[in-house]
Amino acid sequence: MLVSIVILWLISTATKIKYNGLIYGLDFGLYHPDGKLYTFRTLNLLGRSEIEAGNLVSSWYAEHAFKLKYFEPNSLFFDVHPLWQLYRPRILYPILSVPFVGLFGIPGMLVVPALSMLIVLVSVMLIGFKLKNENLAFVIALLLSFSPVVSRWMFANITDGLLTAITCIFVVSFLHVKKDSVFLPLSILLVILGSLTRVSVLQWLAICIGVYVANQRRNALVLGFTSVMMFIPSAIGNLETGVLPNEQSSSIFERPVQLLFSMVKVGFFEIGQLLVLDRILLCLLVLAIIASVLNFSRVSSKFFLLLLISLWITGAVNGTIGVNFRYQLPLLPFIAYSLLDSFRFKFDFINYGRDSRVVRKIKN
Repeated sequence: MLVSIVILWLISTATKIKYNGLIYGLDFGLYHPDGKLYTFRTLNLLGRSEIEAGNLVSSWYAEHAFKLKYFEPNSLFFDVHPLWQLYRPRILYPILSVPFVGLFGIPGMLVVPALSMLIVLVSVMLIGFKLKNENLAFVIALLLSFSPVVSRWMFANITDGLLTAITCIFVVSFLHVKKDSVFLPLSILLVILGSLTRVSVLQWLAICIGVYVANQRRNALVLGFTSVMMFIPSAIGNLETGVLPNEQSSSIFERPVQLLFSMVKVGFFEIGQLLVLDRILLCLLVLAIIASVLNFSRVSSKFFLLLLISLWITGAVNGTIGVNFRYQLPLLPFIAYSLLDSFRFKFDFINYGRDSRVVRKIKN
């Protein structure tokens, strides 16, 4: 089945490279506006001056991007662009892209996102292997590869795909690695890597709570401390602009109320966009919610619901409406975990009921 997953990934990658652009005015291209900052930084790490890197990125976007494609090269400079203070800690994606950009040029920025998609699909299968539910795992992987929203973000030159892949590795390690002496250092590393990818503190704190309710309290406390410490560099100087940046004129007392309104708007628009653009992903999400509520006692259900809430809040804190599940993308491995665990439980329950009736007949 893993060979089939690789073939599926190759087809998905080739399809995305062949067909990309604007859909309903939304950017389904390969090169997104904030991706220009990661591309600029990667070129700078390769030894390009700010002027050289700015010229290369500007000319490339003018030819290959779809939205906000025209900008001045000097607007990307570290002391000019207003977002560098927020983006400066996000170093992992540019570092990982250095060898690929060195080999292929700016298209090399797409290699890490494409490999992240492969990690997502393989992780779904590894979760299925662990839960002895390989057939359903393959179906879920197949549906994710068909999902327009998943391919929109996983293959673009942004950090969301990489963060999702790191999250997938955590779920796989949680299920497969039993020794604390291995699991804890690996989890700490994943939290650090995720924090160096993009701001993800709420996600990691939700994961820590999930680890805690799974009776791994020491691990949860260590991971929680690591998450908070890794968030500090991003938090310094960015609290005002990072929380509801479109409401900067509001007082600190008005922000909590605005955050509640933002949660309602984000939830409404995210579901609405999925209903129009990606009913496959919407069905998987709704099924996972129903399965998790019905089987709330299971660790997989608690993980999923905790991540669902934390990523919903993450989107509300950002305040940008209609980003089409982008901030919720790390939920994918937990959707798979919940569905694979819950439906396996249902099948086992049916078989158990049948076996029980047979035993009663024999006794009688």
